[in-house]
Amino acid sequence: MRRPSKANSPPVTTVKTVRQQHEDQQRRRRHRLCLLLVLLMAAGGGWLLRRYLPVPLWSSHPQIQQETETVQPPSTTPLPVLRGAIYDRHVEEMAVSYQLYSLQAHPAELIDRQEAATQLARIIGMDAEAILQGLQSKEPVTELAVGLDARQAVEAEALQLPGISCIPIEVRYYPNHAAAGRLLGFVSEGVGLSGAEALYDGLLQPGAFRPAEATGVDFAGQTNLGPQAADLLLTLDLKLQKRLEQELEDWRRRKGAASGSAIVLDPETGRLLATVRQPSFDPNYFWQTGGQALPKDDGPLFPAEFFAELLEPLLTEVAIVQEAGLSSNELPATVSAPHSDLSQEQRAHSWQEFGFDQPAQDMLPLDPKQQPMPEESAARDGRLSVADIAVGTASVLNSGKRIVPWFLKAVYDPDRQQFFSRDLSSVAPKRLIPPAAGVQLRRQLLHESAWSSKEGFLFVNSTAAMVFKNGLSEHHLQDILIAAASQELPRILLVMAIDYGSLYPQPPDIDPTQDRELLAELGHRLLPILAKYTAEDALSDKPPGTKNEANLRRFLLSRRLNRHSAEEKSYEDTPQVMPDLIGLSLRQGLRRLNPHKLRVQIKGSGKIKAQKPAANASLVKIDTCELTLEPPFQHDTSAPVAAKPTRRIVDKNTPRSAERRDQPNHP
Repeated sequence: MRRPSKANSPPVTTVKTVRQQHEDQQRRRRHRLCLLLVLLMAAGGGWLLRRYLPVPLWSSHPQIQQETETVQPPSTTPLPVLRGAIYDRHVEEMAVSYQLYSLQAHPAELIDRQEAATQLARIIGMDAEAILQGLQSKEPVTELAVGLDARQAVEAEALQLPGISCIPIEVRYYPNHAAAGRLLGFVSEGVGLSGAEALYDGLLQPGAFRPAEATGVDFAGQTNLGPQAADLLLTLDLKLQKRLEQELEDWRRRKGAASGSAIVLDPETGRLLATVRQPSFDPNYFWQTGGQALPKDDGPLFPAEFFAELLEPLLTEVAIVQEAGLSSNELPATVSAPHSDLSQEQRAHSWQEFGFDQPAQDMLPLDPKQQPMPEESAARDGRLSVADIAVGTASVLNSGKRIVPWFLKAVYDPDRQQFFSRDLSSVAPKRLIPPAAGVQLRRQLLHESAWSSKEGFLFVNSTAAMVFKNGLSEHHLQDILIAAASQELPRILLVMAIDYGSLYPQPPDIDPTQDRELLAELGHRLLPILAKYTAEDALSDKPPGTKNEANLRRFLLSRRLNRHSAEEKSYEDTPQVMPDLIGLSLRQGLRRLNPHKLRVQIKGSGKIKAQKPAANASLVKIDTCELTLEPPFQHDTSAPVAAKPTRRIVDKNTPRSAERRDQPNHP
């Protein structure tokens, strides 16, 4: 039988079973799931890149966004929140933060390192060889430069070099440098380490804050503020602060004084207008400051370093007025305080009545709720700080009220654009003597005493002391100047105290014949300046927020100059010979040794007696030097030493020229 051909056979229809149809559906479903997983992994990878890799520059700074419109499209990434600023009472910047950029590289990703170094050097202004050295590092990530401004960062990213990125960083800048440096403190790694930066770190840090972090401020019932960082408005007057620092530094330089402190405040309220303590330091370069000038995080703003005898003439006259004048209708004529016949008990009573035996409340406590303890005065060796002197003198001149010094005027919340001012009830003065007695005492001192004048109140005194400590003697010559304006009702009080660090004669580089100005003359020169200032001022309605462009330009210029000077100045630029240190103090010797970067071994104490290597010796391949110190006077440590220091009090009515006629080298 003939089989039909395949061409003529009818088409065969394939019929799928139910099982086959089910398998096909499962296969298509698996394909769709795989595609969905791929899409999710791609989206997650993109999120991880944006989350952990450097943020594109155009999404972190408005200036960069404007300059890179042709390079990258604008982004909606919000501007990073910076640390809050600190202003003086006229909203002048005292501490401000800027956003800069750190240039980082992944050396393994670069193809032509020499070309990359050449292009980057043209933008950031560094030597190409220095950049190439960083690009040849074996580290996975290396920092090539820090402190790039917005323009430099944009240009560096525009090169589109593989492995090169710019990371936003925050830097703190103090436009006035050393002015009020001890009060402001400094910041490291975004954290306040001393001064107001540490005390109010919780307010200045980015993020929400609680009113409890700023005791003494009236937050009008608000319990949570932020989320931006708050700005601080201080009571300091920047112009007066700079003038006072200049006058004190000029006096120390001309007279050869070792240290000095000054404070200006309102004797009625305790509001602080200026505070100076020298030697000072620049918070912009706090790491370059010697330990003598750098503030301790656990130390007060003003240590107790001035002898109480400086105030004895003033307190003696206060005791005379209280004992004789207030018990009758007619006050006595001014009496020379050191020659009065008051008993020691009467003088001690006035000393305690006006609180000179109690330390003033610390303006920078580790704990904002900290209060001075009465037993602290027992360990102060009869010495006072300028803050103690200012608080006690204010009690005498303000009719008998003890004030609390303070410097935080207000807190500004950028989110609410609202000031929260100081709660004055937290620093209310405490009355020490009856009002009538206080008014009579004030009038007597301001109008009838030997220290009254038409411009105001001016008290000047000196004391010399030799104190034995650990078998050695410490010599001190100290001056004090107290000035208050005006004569009727003082609203500005200045206390300036100076320690010359030694007795006669003066250091050989000080020539007293070239400068005969007395401290009283300096006081008469400062009184008209103080009279122009008033501690009372309304809260500024000028909201902070817009950064001072002049300060920003100076900051960027200083960063460029510092970068260039660091490249140009090398160790070989310093003369490689040992300086002559014989006869200098240890502090002066270490200053001269600082450029040579030597390790110093010190033996003894006092002034430098011997040095090794000798003066003018070559320092090539030398990394260590030895200094031998010797005190000015040698004492027999086996003999008993009197614990009570001997001190000489200068008569306030004795002219300074007559007092120092036999000692022409006195400052």
